[in-house]
Amino acid sequence: VGKDDFRMYHKYYAIVQSDGDGIGDAITRIGNDPKNTSKFSKDLMTFSKFAAIKIREFGAIPVYIGGDDLLFVAPLVNHEGETLFEFIHRLESAYKVEKTTLSYGIAISYYKYPMGKVLEMAYEQLFKRAKKYKTEAGSAKNAISFSLRKGSGQFFGTMLPKNTDAYED
Repeated sequence: VGKDDFRMYHKYYAIVQSDGDGIGDAITRIGNDPKNTSKFSKDLMTFSKFAAIKIREFGAIPVYIGGDDLLFVAPLVNHEGETLFEFIHRLESAYKVEKTTLSYGIAISYYKYPMGKVLEMAYEQLFKRAKKYKTEAGSAKNAISFSLRKGSGQFFGTMLPKNTDAYED
């Protein structure tokens, strides 16, 4: 990034954590059927391999990738101008595992804020917000929850349910 290309968002980074929704129910449905168990495992492995490649291509650093779990550090915008949220949507489109979905917790922070605290924020966004999301019809999960902590210490965030028309727009 040259001096003339520097933008304020270059001073921010994101820690992204995701986890599968409905994995336990899927395993129960599959039962002990070797054919279905093999397909389920293969689908998770295929997604993991795809995610590892795409995360690096985006310019992010994978920390952990295993089945339905992802943890990576990412820029807000990559060198091609794709935003983190566009990337997650693209990544999401490759996840096709036995009637399950992925929820995401994203913590965006100013580069001077301690990374350990940002990791805690991502965890909270995922497990205390996105994975607790419920629709009026019942449990849905399948959401993205994020927070942004500014250099001043101020922060804000929101939740995006992925099973709505607003998310697709």
